[in-house]
Amino acid sequence: MRRLTKIVALVIGASALCTSVALAVPRVRTVVLSVGQSLVVRCPGGRLSAKLAMRPFVVDCDPKLRSPTRTTAAAPGTGNPQLCSPQKAAWESTADTGYTWPDGYITYNNLWNDPNAPQTGPGSQLIYACSDQDWGVVSEQPPVGQPANSVKTYPEVQDNVSSVPISSYRRLTSTFAETSPRVGDYEDAYDVWLNGIATSSSNEVMIWTRDHGQTPAGRAGPTVELGGRNWVVWSTGDHGYIAFVAKSYFHAGRVDLLAFFKWLISNGYISKTSTVDQINYGAEICGAGGGPEMFTFSGFHVVSARQ
Repeated sequence: MRRLTKIVALVIGASALCTSVALAVPRVRTVVLSVGQSLVVRCPGGRLSAKLAMRPFVVDCDPKLRSPTRTTAAAPGTGNPQLCSPQKAAWESTADTGYTWPDGYITYNNLWNDPNAPQTGPGSQLIYACSDQDWGVVSEQPPVGQPANSVKTYPEVQDNVSSVPISSYRRLTSTFAETSPRVGDYEDAYDVWLNGIATSSSNEVMIWTRDHGQTPAGRAGPTVELGGRNWVVWSTGDHGYIAFVAKSYFHAGRVDLLAFFKWLISNGYISKTSTVDQINYGAEICGAGGGPEMFTFSGFHVVSARQ
């Protein structure tokens, strides 16, 4: 029988305390943390699942995870100052699979265009995670342009939203932080599915925060200012695929997703009755620089409020 103990925590404040809170897990507890404060949880079996964000979260002593870890509160969009590594990871995989965390976010390897990836060598990819806020990928893809200049993988963190009308939101923002190599062919981007997920009637909306050698599908259109940044809008003729490409790339920050969706509605790219179904952030990887390349991610969070 699975033994489950939960700890509910709140993260408050804006100044780093650089202290830690150590907890055993005899019962449900509520702990108040400040940004920069660490939470160390010791479960009866030495295992845990932890997610620390700007809202209550649950620590679940889960026997499926390998080892305890340390999670540190971070300001939104700044990432986690104690970056994860394969040696510290609570979960890892080389397969096309994901792990669902207690708060519902999913860390997913997503080898969607590389179904026969080997364990090592070109086509292999190791995803590892200390939490859904703190994870990374070691990806060894074929050299740029081989066998084709196509997306091979999209390792990501995912939030499933379940067909919520855009019109019902009064706020929908997300934060992220990434560190990516200086070689290879990839982009770091949000991938948002509207009106269903990967169906003939869906709209795939990407927000490229960093581009390293890639070109979106479709044709380049207008340059628009959203959230204090300039974006080039690319789209296919039917607007089934739309990409906002930042003219000045950035590695961490807050993105106002609702502002992008409202612009698309106002300019006729999508219907005013459109729904949000899935929000992802990660790296679309097409080619590597001749060896394994490391990508790290932290600080992903989605904040929403309804009308």
